[in-house]
Amino acid sequence: MTGRTHLYAGVAASAYLLLHAGAPLTAFPGALAAAAVGALLPDIDEPHSRAAHAVPIAGAVAGEALKHSVGHRTATHSLLALALLYFGVHALWPQVPRLVLLSGALGFASHLLLDALTPEGVDLLWPFDWLLHLPRLSLVRWLPRAHLFKTQGFLEVLLFRPGLLLALVVLAWDVVAAQHIQWL
Repeated sequence: MTGRTHLYAGVAASAYLLLHAGAPLTAFPGALAAAAVGALLPDIDEPHSRAAHAVPIAGAVAGEALKHSVGHRTATHSLLALALLYFGVHALWPQVPRLVLLSGALGFASHLLLDALTPEGVDLLWPFDWLLHLPRLSLVRWLPRAHLFKTQGFLEVLLFRPGLLLALVVLAWDVVAAQHIQWL
């Protein structure tokens, strides 16, 4: 999946979480920003990704180091990376609100799920699957018409991305409607 699709999915998932958790409107900007960062962060090891361009020095260093050592969709696309992100941010900045942490983690997790829907898959259990020579997790094997589930493919461009944008619009409407009712 492309950065744009990951961004939409992470922000939509976070908005859904915030809406159904009854979060105040003031929590949305920080939490949605964390979701956006989390959704793009796994691709920091890819030199041409949005994440690598957003933090050029760290992106270039991480990209080169990981690309040549373990490859793309391995270390940064794992449950270990997700846990390190969540607990690392919490340890370094304990004042970060829990909904912001959860939103960032949810954005990251949505990235992993979307990449698991492609034929390339992800090394979700890295480094254990890498050490044991287990195949990457690709949910495509269990989906009909697997050839459609590829990056920049028909489903991403004409179904996922517009669907996620529609979901964001509906969620925004729900947030505004919920806040409007509270103000009355």
